[in-house]
Amino acid sequence: RQKSMNRKPSEGGRGKRYSYKLLHEYNVETVVVADPAMVSYHGSDAAKRFILTIMNMVFNLFQHKSLGIQINIRLTKLVLLQETPSDMYIGHHGEKMLESFCRWQQEEYGKKSVMSDFSTRWREDLPSVDTAILITRYCVHGMHCS
Repeated sequence: RQKSMNRKPSEGGRGKRYSYKLLHEYNVETVVVADPAMVSYHGSDAAKRFILTIMNMVFNLFQHKSLGIQINIRLTKLVLLQETPSDMYIGHHGEKMLESFCRWQQEEYGKKSVMSDFSTRWREDLPSVDTAILITRYCVHGMHCS
């Protein structure tokens, strides 16, 4: 880390806070999953364009100089679900859906698998994923949605 020593007085007379500049850039590899309600409502092509547009906006937000760090949000995989997987709950109960999605994405996109000889190896057939996002049309906060 390098400490930035530039202090410029602002309108209130206070100097700018010290910021740390990290020398490396970081990539956050992301899988985005759209539920069947989202895909059905918009159609596959429009849902894909919508999600790619949103992810481009997210990427640009993380490029802001005020962060003092280079963070690249990478869309590793985009999944448009045509039907709900049997082991995933999608519905109006937000907590249940979040827990279910977390388990499902860990099974689908977890980075490591333990082999029978107890050695750990990387799963070459899966994309590298740091985070997963579920996009849904369901109202999940427990109140009436219109």
